[in-house]
Amino acid sequence: MAAAAEAALNNFIVRPRAEKIYKRRVHLDDVRDEEVVSRYRLDRESILLLLNLIRPDIEKSGRGNGIDAETQVKSI
Repeated sequence: MAAAAEAALNNFIVRPRAEKIYKRRVHLDDVRDEEVVSRYRLDRESILLLLNLIRPDIEKSGRGNGIDAETQVKSI
């Protein structure tokens, strides 16, 4: 039984993980007002107001590589 398990382990091929690819994050300052409304259905001022209201609840905790509050709001 042990020989069969060892043979199975010897046939196991370890493949390297594929490299992670991240999309470029878009910041509100980099986008025209018309495109902001088109993408998010809110104007820039409304998005910033919403961000300021919920920022304390969604800020980074300082652990790991958290996503900043602005990016979290835009991904909803």
